[in-house]
Amino acid sequence: MRNPKISLITGLCLALVLAQACKPATRQTQVNQEEVAQATPESLAREQILVKLNGYYASLSAKNIDARQYFAPNVEHFFNAANLSPDQVGNILKDGYANVEGRKVKINPATLAVTIAADGSYVATFEGDQSYTRVQDGSLVEEHFQNQITFDNTYRIIAYQSLEAGGRGLAARLPGATSVGPAFLENMKAGNTQALEPYINAQTGCVLVLQPGAFPVPTWITSVKEIYTNYPALSARTKISCNLQMEALPAFDCENGFTKQGCFMAGVPGYNGLSVLIQDLSDSGVGQYSAADIQKARDLESHIEMKLVDTQSMVSLYLGRVEGKWYVLAINMSEFSCEA
Repeated sequence: MRNPKISLITGLCLALVLAQACKPATRQTQVNQEEVAQATPESLAREQILVKLNGYYASLSAKNIDARQYFAPNVEHFFNAANLSPDQVGNILKDGYANVEGRKVKINPATLAVTIAADGSYVATFEGDQSYTRVQDGSLVEEHFQNQITFDNTYRIIAYQSLEAGGRGLAARLPGATSVGPAFLENMKAGNTQALEPYINAQTGCVLVLQPGAFPVPTWITSVKEIYTNYPALSARTKISCNLQMEALPAFDCENGFTKQGCFMAGVPGYNGLSVLIQDLSDSGVGQYSAADIQKARDLESHIEMKLVDTQSMVSLYLGRVEGKWYVLAINMSEFSCEA
């Protein structure tokens, strides 16, 4: 027969052990709750970015990087290159593989700082060290680096820049086409001429194409104010809504409309639509344009790299860089007009 006194003592001891075991778990739960409560958008982004960076540099060292996994559809800056696709970035990285062996890259997590930019992107600055062997002469290279990488809201890279060792502050990141295009449309919708003005280059000008009658009419402007002063009807364009997608532009015909709906941007290499339009109007006698006007249009076209189409407002923008900065170089309000 079991001794009741021993059973009682055993029960008390078991209860005491269980109570002590539970205390650390309770404290741990409280600590976790406090950590979550103290988390900021920057600290949460920092955790995600650190995972991305470690994965990126590990893949880079292993020579098996998939650029589409890490880079956004349009990479505004990759060192000295600009406006690249992930595949183009991948080709640059692969070209570098042939020159080095045994690359090892290690970032210092303590130096990682993340800020949230006005457009919602995440700007990360950090330091690290890398070593590799040059294939050309077999020499060992050891380097310290400081980088600034900008991520979009899905943590894909939209700008990759190197900071000088010992430098302070952030590297200047000029707004790319993917920022300038939607911002221009939204401010056009609001009629905010002051915000629009920096996107028009006073030296090159901008071509505004309207269709007041049977034919489209291109007009040179050098200031956004000229749009609203001379063409007040444009202030009625309230259907503008640009949730930008970097993919093939939609086709359009007057019978079926657009092949897809939304706001799209894509590259337009070799664009010459403005000079062709001016030449056709001049040849037909509809417009009075000189050879100098046609040449001026060709000079402007040499800068055009990207086209944005907003199917809701039926507006197309042509964007390009002048001295490294993106501008709206042409605004076409007639491209999708079906008026005879």
